[in-house]
Amino acid sequence: SLQNETYRNRTQLFPEQLSVGNASLRLKQVRGEDEGWYTCANETYRNRTQLFPEQLSVGNASLRLKQVRGEDEGWYTCAVTNQVESTQGDVRLIVAAPYSEPQLAIGLPRPGDHVTLTVRVAGGYPRPTLL
Repeated sequence: SLQNETYRNRTQLFPEQLSVGNASLRLKQVRGEDEGWYTCANETYRNRTQLFPEQLSVGNASLRLKQVRGEDEGWYTCAVTNQVESTQGDVRLIVAAPYSEPQLAIGLPRPGDHVTLTVRVAGGYPRPTLL
């Protein structure tokens, strides 16, 4: 009900592709008035991305992702197309953050009782595992 009337019944997503990061949108029954620039926006990245406009003239179209979160981890594809050629590249983002030094506490039992080992660590990503 919120879709622009101009595009009603002419758009299609690919739900089976969303899990692999493909949020392509197909526009069917294309008309002359559809010509123009389209921008794909994802609320997940709102106010967390930055381009470097002064670098575009020398071919640097780098995109900075700020306030990186664990869920940002994965593969990203950059596709650049102009009237002459098209190219793309993939980069994998691995998210990690340092942990505090692990603290070990040993509960000394009475003879015959079980020993209790407690390990504490703060911060870090991904979540630590104890081996």
